[in-house]
Amino acid sequence: MSGFVLENRESATGSMFHNRRAYRHLRPGWNTGDIRRSIMKQLSGESIMKPLRALIYSVVALSCLLSGIASAQVVTEFSTGSAGSNNGSNTSITTGPDGNLWFTEVNNSAIGRITPTGTVTFFTAGITQGTPVGIAKGPDGNLWFTENLTSIGRITPTGTVTQFPVANPNARVNAITAGPDGNLWFTEDSPTGPGKIGRITPTGTLTEFSAGSNFTSSNGANYPGITTGPDGNLWYTEVRTSSIGRITPTGAVTEFGSGISGFPHGITAGPDGNLWFTEDGSQGQIGRITPTGTVTEFAIVSSATVIPAGITTGPDGNLWFANGASFQGGVGRITPTGTVTLFTAGITSSSNPLGITAGPDGNLWFTESAPNVNKVGRITTGDLIFANGFD
Repeated sequence: MSGFVLENRESATGSMFHNRRAYRHLRPGWNTGDIRRSIMKQLSGESIMKPLRALIYSVVALSCLLSGIASAQVVTEFSTGSAGSNNGSNTSITTGPDGNLWFTEVNNSAIGRITPTGTVTFFTAGITQGTPVGIAKGPDGNLWFTENLTSIGRITPTGTVTQFPVANPNARVNAITAGPDGNLWFTEDSPTGPGKIGRITPTGTLTEFSAGSNFTSSNGANYPGITTGPDGNLWYTEVRTSSIGRITPTGAVTEFGSGISGFPHGITAGPDGNLWFTEDGSQGQIGRITPTGTVTEFAIVSSATVIPAGITTGPDGNLWFANGASFQGGVGRITPTGTVTLFTAGITSSSNPLGITAGPDGNLWFTESAPNVNKVGRITTGDLIFANGFD
């Protein structure tokens, strides 16, 4: 039932059409929008009136509903266990080049790998410079992660780790992402002064850039999120001063604070050509910033406390975020027009979801960071997915 997969419904769907050309081009992984477009494309060449085409599409949609394939979300949790003697805390997560999910486990200084079917492997050898925090797929076929002391780590799909220390001995490397220039970009927090944005090549050459003036003299700088934007620049969040930063691949920084009322955390490129970010505050909200810096905030209306953390673009064209509220938590979805839906059913209470990513299987995967939970979750988007196609 997970994923609402149609294994092969050729006979059932075929009975609705005398002409196989209406559906023979359906492909594995397609959702309902893909199906509609394919059917309309095939029928557009027929000598058939528009009302009849509309009727056929309606019958297809009704058939899906009657078959129990309505839009819904299904949550599956996978126990990861602990990578060491401490209770585990799973934080960031990304899809790897090997078709698996990779995540950081901070309490035992480990990198975890989980297959789409739930098999977990931990790697700890070679991780010696602190606790892994952020993780991203690199352009070189490896995974790259930050160690929350002074190093960037690289781990191959087979588990071999190489460490690259940053120049500043007081740095606290935090978030990391693949850049538009074939390098990895990461953030460096500072407890007392301005932080930095770093760049590391796949061969390990490091360059550091000033992150600008977005810091406070008493609390320093904290940059928990970074992503590549649709404009070819890097965009990052700054908690201390409630701002968003943009840095070009050559190191020019621009800061945006107008219109941001909360404390930005996660950030991702959206399906609409803008950047979307989460905000922690009195209730929590989701922000959208255009490449030119115009901010729009969307309130999350809920009777429960919402603390949005990680955020990613889903395969359904919406934004999905982890709700890290300590006593409930869950996963949220926001459409590009600002409609928010929260999902908690099937997610362990007080599990503190933190990281979230689009998986290789068309679902969303998220980490549950509470130290006594030791889980990674998967949530379907609710779209109709064809597993085998109709060829």
